[in-house]
Amino acid sequence: MAAPLKQRLRYRIDNSLAGGTLSVVPWLGLASILLVVAIALVATLFGVRANGEKLGLIEAMWLNMLRTLDPGTMGGDVGWPFRIMSLIVTLGGIFIVSSLIGVIASTLDNKLTELRRGKSLVVETGHTLILGWSPKVFSIIKELEEANKNQRKPVIVILAPVDKLEMEELIASRAGSKLKTRIVCRSATPYEPDDIAIANPTEARSIIILNPGGDDGDAEVIKTVLAILSNELISRSAAIVTELGSAANIRSLQLATDERVIAVNSTEIIARITAQCSRQPGLSLVVRDLLDFEGDEIYFHHEPALEGRTFRESLLAFDGSTIIGLQLSDGTVAVAPPMDTRIGPDDRIIAISADDDTIRFSGIGDDTRDAMVARPRPPDPPEHALVMGWNHLTPTILHELDHYVPEGSTAVVVADRKLAGGPMNLPTGLKRLAVNIDPSESGYGAPLLASGDFKHVIITCYRDTLSDAQADARALLDLLHITTTAENLGLSLNVITELIDVRDVAIAPRASEDQFVVSEHLISLLMAQVSENAGLWPVLTDLLDPEGVEIYFEPVTIYTDIGNSVVYRDLVRAAAVRGEVAIGYRAPAESVHAGVHLNPPQGTVLTPGPDDSLIVLAEDSAT
Repeated sequence: MAAPLKQRLRYRIDNSLAGGTLSVVPWLGLASILLVVAIALVATLFGVRANGEKLGLIEAMWLNMLRTLDPGTMGGDVGWPFRIMSLIVTLGGIFIVSSLIGVIASTLDNKLTELRRGKSLVVETGHTLILGWSPKVFSIIKELEEANKNQRKPVIVILAPVDKLEMEELIASRAGSKLKTRIVCRSATPYEPDDIAIANPTEARSIIILNPGGDDGDAEVIKTVLAILSNELISRSAAIVTELGSAANIRSLQLATDERVIAVNSTEIIARITAQCSRQPGLSLVVRDLLDFEGDEIYFHHEPALEGRTFRESLLAFDGSTIIGLQLSDGTVAVAPPMDTRIGPDDRIIAISADDDTIRFSGIGDDTRDAMVARPRPPDPPEHALVMGWNHLTPTILHELDHYVPEGSTAVVVADRKLAGGPMNLPTGLKRLAVNIDPSESGYGAPLLASGDFKHVIITCYRDTLSDAQADARALLDLLHITTTAENLGLSLNVITELIDVRDVAIAPRASEDQFVVSEHLISLLMAQVSENAGLWPVLTDLLDPEGVEIYFEPVTIYTDIGNSVVYRDLVRAAAVRGEVAIGYRAPAESVHAGVHLNPPQGTVLTPGPDDSLIVLAEDSAT
């Protein structure tokens, strides 16, 4: 049986009103118009006068509309017919027109709230898109700000499950409030395709996916990557860079995405850098200089004048840049290739330079005269290291250290077992390094300095059990104990300290700037560099991989005599004789930048001291 007409009408009205603002506003607007027009028609038909004058239809409608919007308008009305008409219109306006105004105001307020929460669509193009949130975001923003200095109206879009206002406040306090790069924040889930669409990923020139950390960090990253790649409109030219903590997850992700995604293994990279820097003072500054956008960076450059020339000849062909390798015509990269490698017509050189426009060909130098005779490098004696603290990186650091130390080297691990967060399992399969755990549970290794023959000290933070601030504070306290004890005993130590927050370096006790590996900061620099130029990834991988070419600080006495003036160009020649690529030198007596000079002009005249080093790229330093 059909429902009564009244019930059907009410049902349709209820459905219409339930449709939201777009349904309610037309009904209220229509009711307001009908009220104004109806009363105006009655006033016209009955000849109602306003202030002694008979009202026309248009005039009556105008007066009625004014009274619906402002009840005070009727205060000066004269004549009871006109007063009654005004009263009816005013009462109708209070209920109908006021409701209309309220609905519109509420809609605007909700829209403003939505905008404040970061739910609106981004229409930027050519932007860098950052998905997710972690402490690395601040360093990445700073680096991209430096990289975008020559860009017109650069934009970074951040989409993360964090309140928009909170993100903006944190960025202003941590990354700076006067950035040239415009930051657009949106609050949404970074692994939901519909939410990602808010950030307009199809128009992004690069995409950085941050790992939030924790047990589910890798899982969230993988879901975000898959959500991104589910959009077939994402440009294949846009670099997609992310960070994973598991090597197995990286291999699976690369297979699943046909290596479309550049996945940084933060655990292995920080362990490698820490192990290498613990043995070579100043190396952390070189790595940082290559990874940040200040100073010198790595560029690719095509130079037709080098066609048919050898790689060795290219080393002396650029006065203001350092050539470190070749990108072959098929896209493969060769860092420090054999010196007799011929450069093809479509090959590009890989150079360290202040900027891409500073790579200027200065001509093939006269390489006919003999270079200085490079002396054999004396074998290194066994090394003894003290490792303080413990976290999930420590076993990997010890494993990486095993690649670099001479045979017969040892390491003693001292850690507070309560802060270690679980059993301290040492790596297996070590070939050169013997590792022992100190039986004491104090976690302080300074007393061992008096009885041990330690030359290197590695301080790792308890990041697995303490907050970032607490972990850094404990690491800095350990550093204070070590430096104070070493001074009292008259010991010369190479101390490297792992920190999480780059701001804590400024409060370090009496330490030089080359004594720190700021893990989160370095990974941020690496991700920012690769997002700007994906071609750098194989170059940086080769430099940081113990199986490939690495950075070494070789004693300058291998290449020249102490006390004699020498032109840096001749040191480059001497290194080339040994198959090495010189990229700079270190004079530790200098106080600025720990004496590290990366990519010096080839005409620089030096007077090497006994502790000076030549910074070279080589596959093995023991030659």
